[in-house]
Formats: sequence, structure tokens, C-alpha cells
Amino acid sequence: MRKTLVPLACAIALGVSASMAAADPIQLVIGDSYFLGTVIPGTGNPSAEQSWVNTLLSLAPDFDPDPDFTFDPGGPHQELLYRSPNAFGALPPTETYSKNDNSYQDPVSGINAQSYDYLLGKYGGAAYVWVVRDLDSVWLPWKGLSHYTLFAARQVPDGGATLVLLGAALAGLGAIRKRR
Repeated sequence: MRKTLVPLACAIALGVSASMAAADPIQLVIGDSYFLGTVIPGTGNPSAEQSWVNTLLSLAPDFDPDPDFTFDPGGPHQELLYRSPNAFGALPPTETYSKNDNSYQDPVSGINAQSYDYLLGKYGGAAYVWVVRDLDSVWLPWKGLSHYTLFAARQVPDGGATLVLLGAALAGLGAIRKRR
């Protein structure tokens, strides 16, 4: 039993340390391969921002509207939307969001984009949207950034549910070990 316990403990420790190793944040810029589109003027509340992202998701790649096309999510403003030529395949609509009114980004770790699919950065009169699914950490150009909002296409599990699942797994392992 001890012969297998030591290598198992080493493997778990190695796996935990590898998962905690943070990669450098990926710099997001307008027009890069992660860029989804632009909303002008990008003024509104988080639910309006969520409507913009979902509308951008529904547009065909390289959608460049004529001047008569406007989008109004039920508010008094008329927005002009441009969809980048990037083809992402099928992208699900957003369900939840996490707004950050503060434009501060840690220079080392950037913005934690894990568990999110889209990021909206608000600069002056425009809002820019990127697809950040499968990215751990991202960095937005800071000059002129008023805030950013992260959107998830699926429910983001809360920390409490994760801890309950971890506790149940550990209790199950303890019960298995007791039987032996």
C-alpha cells in the first residue's frame, strides 16, 4: 500500500502545481483573432451590453451595416454594430455576466477570463467585444478603458458548490479507505 501511496501523492502534488502555474495574459487588440465586433455608441447598462453581445453573435462574419441599420435594445439609443470577419463557428448566446466598473488590471495576471466566453471593453463612445472562451487570462489596452464586462454562455458554478463536491469526493475516498 505504501509503495503506491507515495507515487500517488507525488502525482497529485505535481498536478496541483501544474494547474496553478499561470500563463502570461493574452493581449487583446481590436482586429485580432479573438475580436468579435464593435458597438457604437457603446453606452448602456449591463443588460444592454448583454443584448449587444448576443446581437453580435447572431450577425454573419464581416457584417458591416449600411447607415440605416441600427439596433435598439429597448432603450432610447440607436447603436451601430459591426461584426468582425473572424469565423468562430457556432457561438452560444450569453446567459450571465460579471461587470467590473473598475478598469484596473493586474499587470502580472491580467483579467481572469476562466469560465467566461466573451469580454466587452468600454472605451469612450464605443464598446469592443472579444471571444475569450478557452483563455485563462487576458489583457486589454488600458488607455481610455472605462470598464469591462465578462459574459458566460453557461452558468458559472459558485465556489460553494465546488467545495461541496470536493468534500463529497474526499468523504467518499475516506469511506473506501475505511472498508479496506
